[in-house]
Amino acid sequence: MKKAGILFTMIAMVAAFASCDKADDSKVSQFDENATRDLIMAEDLFAEVKDISDDAYSNQEGLKSSMSAYLGPCAEITFENQDTLFVLTVDFGDENCLCNDGRERRGRIISTYNGAYWQEGTVITHVTEDYFVNNNEVIVTKTVTNQGADNNGFPTFTIEEEGSIVLDDTGDTITRTAIRERKWVEGYNTFRRLDDVYHITGNASGIDRRGRSYEAETLSPLRREVTCHHFVSGVRTRTLEGLPTRTLDYGDGECDNVATLTINGQDYTITLP
Repeated sequence: MKKAGILFTMIAMVAAFASCDKADDSKVSQFDENATRDLIMAEDLFAEVKDISDDAYSNQEGLKSSMSAYLGPCAEITFENQDTLFVLTVDFGDENCLCNDGRERRGRIISTYNGAYWQEGTVITHVTEDYFVNNNEVIVTKTVTNQGADNNGFPTFTIEEEGSIVLDDTGDTITRTAIRERKWVEGYNTFRRLDDVYHITGNASGIDRRGRSYEAETLSPLRREVTCHHFVSGVRTRTLEGLPTRTLDYGDGECDNVATLTINGQDYTITLP
């Protein structure tokens, strides 16, 4: 991503966002950076549920290096057989735990496998239980299906997810439903978890904290590197009820928290949550 200084040409608008009454949509600028940040946060918190489970699976099975991008010292991993299923539980405890990525977590992620992770046709279901990230409650069910290798030999997974985020700062709720394809384009043939890279495509929809519906569509694959909080490249559009369609460009491949938001042909540099 671009390392240019973070410039907000509409500082007055941004200041107005912080003071406006969230129930009065007439006071919301068409720029509405906060809405974009909320939807990005929801996507990231949903995505990392699978990433955390994958970290735990790799550590439990000894398939990769024991180093983890997410798991902290308080995370307890259990892996057990239940009839024809395998159940993996990552338990962060009932109090906030500072994890390797600098985020505080508590609660549990429970993942159920009907076959080996690498096996074509395996279906993995991830659910959260009293799970919080930086005091935002994450309620999600994700179903991941191993589709085998594509024509380039990349392991490919389809992901269906549905759930909500209850925001700590206001108590408002963001909902999200998505269907995505995730290609494992780097690191799948090594024994190091931290070199894994994925390309993600697909669509999403839901309701934002103000009760407005939204839709998101991927224009070019979003590149996710396990060691980075955010996508490092890729482009998508977001259409939010009552606001112009905006395009979000995650940059040129650098790991940072900067992206370019384009609305009505005007570019804005924003910080990602």
